[in-house]
Amino acid sequence: MAKLSLVMLGFAQPLFLLGLLSLPVALLLHYLRRARQERQAVALWLWPRADTPLDRRRFRLTPLLLCQLLALAALSVGAAGPRVVEPGRDLAIIVEAGGGMTATDLKPTRLAAALVDAASLLRYARRVVIVRAGLVASVAQAPDQPVSAAGAALKSIAAGDSSVDLAAAVALARQQLPGAEMHLFSSLPAPPSFRGVWHSLRGSGRNVGIVAFGLRGSQVFAALASNQPGPVNAAIVLTRDGRPLASATVRVPAGGRGVWTANLPDPSGEYRLMLAGPQDVLALDDLAVASRSSGEVLVTPAQPDVLRAAASVPGARVNTTERLPGNADGFAVVILAGPVPKSLPPGRYIIFAPPAAAGKLPPLETLSAWDATSDLLRFVNLMGVKVRISPVPAPALANGSWSTIARASDTPFISVGEAPGVRAIYVASHPLDSAFAASPAFPVFMFNALSGLLAAQPVPLGSRLPAGAVKLDGQEAPGLRAALTPGVYDTAFGPWAVSAASVQVTALPTGAPAVQRMSGDVALAPRGAALRGETGARSTLALLAAAALLLEYFLRTRRSRRVVRALP
Repeated sequence: MAKLSLVMLGFAQPLFLLGLLSLPVALLLHYLRRARQERQAVALWLWPRADTPLDRRRFRLTPLLLCQLLALAALSVGAAGPRVVEPGRDLAIIVEAGGGMTATDLKPTRLAAALVDAASLLRYARRVVIVRAGLVASVAQAPDQPVSAAGAALKSIAAGDSSVDLAAAVALARQQLPGAEMHLFSSLPAPPSFRGVWHSLRGSGRNVGIVAFGLRGSQVFAALASNQPGPVNAAIVLTRDGRPLASATVRVPAGGRGVWTANLPDPSGEYRLMLAGPQDVLALDDLAVASRSSGEVLVTPAQPDVLRAAASVPGARVNTTERLPGNADGFAVVILAGPVPKSLPPGRYIIFAPPAAAGKLPPLETLSAWDATSDLLRFVNLMGVKVRISPVPAPALANGSWSTIARASDTPFISVGEAPGVRAIYVASHPLDSAFAASPAFPVFMFNALSGLLAAQPVPLGSRLPAGAVKLDGQEAPGLRAALTPGVYDTAFGPWAVSAASVQVTALPTGAPAVQRMSGDVALAPRGAALRGETGARSTLALLAAAALLLEYFLRTRRSRRVVRALP
């Protein structure tokens, strides 16, 4: 008895309970039918006895009526999806916000379907934590907030991130509300660490999308991918500053990639690559953007190795001066090879440490670690390169920070800094003091660094926007918190070129929507199935309704035969 007090009956689709209103309708029809039933009498003087007012008012609960009422009640309750739930339970709801959740193969989208299913769980919750799983996991509803606010928190979740870290989202939910019943709403597979209920939001949609797009030198590069079972001829259109520049058809093999490159007469401008066909269920990866400015590059003081490397970059017009002018606003990039300022005004910079004083050369060190995935170090071979790392620190960045991408032991050698209005690269060595400038890696590094600073910063879709005024494709966009639409964003950190360009998004896992308890002993069930006993309850009630209808049919036919036999 104590155990029964800890559970309650709930319904997955409570609107179907309106079907119970058919019960009084059935009773009324049964009463009217009996009131108008034909009677036989051998003489007219017996008719008053056969149709007395008392007989017309009498209500008889016949076996036929009982079977009809039982069938109607079982069908209505079964359609509502009864299930036994624990009142006052703690829930942890994790919603994937990847770009694939914007696919329209579930109506209206996969995300919308997920939010409807997630909202149906809230009525039985005591505490709820809602986690948005995207590029970075974030809490949409904290467990100390009222459950009544959870519906609005669910509706505030928007999808569109280029990648999703489900494991981090699961860990965050578990940390926020330990011991809670976990529910993961995602089209991606649940991580191995997940223990709970995985609501798989998948559809049958096929997709072709752009997974890579960029400018390098005087060339444009693009890669397309497909999740379709057969090869696809994808039509693409390249525009520059809104005007068509080139078009092509790219052959994408089944489940593979197709690559396209083209030479550019002028690498500067805003480039957009659009997928013109075939049409699919995901529009987010049908557009990619890249932007590069063509401007003056100032080198101060003049340094031969730096000048040669800078002059090789298409679109860079190099100027030199021995002293940094008081106002360098007219230059797209400033390369400092002399004294390092204590702080940096807004702009884009490549900074080398000042040359060491005579007799005070730092010791030679071999580079030991670098981030090969960084665009700055693409095709840059630093293996065995020896450098003299200066003790002079990088300039201070107001409201910004430096991150190291190459080091010797524990000493940073190349660092990347970003602050509102500032993008900078710091090399902790002067070209004259290091073998780095004489190695083949130096001109490639300078090419990458200068090309990257001249271009709008490539940023993955779903990145959080910095505070301040933001423009999207030249239009004011007040209130934007994250870059969930492909395009060029003007931010306090400079222009951002935002695209999906993600294999994880374009892969778009397909299949039937389902619910699975991730404990290793329950197979996939149809989406919307109950978490505790709903599937079994629906099946039982459906069988009960069928049995009641069969019994009603048997009783009716047996009664008809008896009447026929009784007639003379």
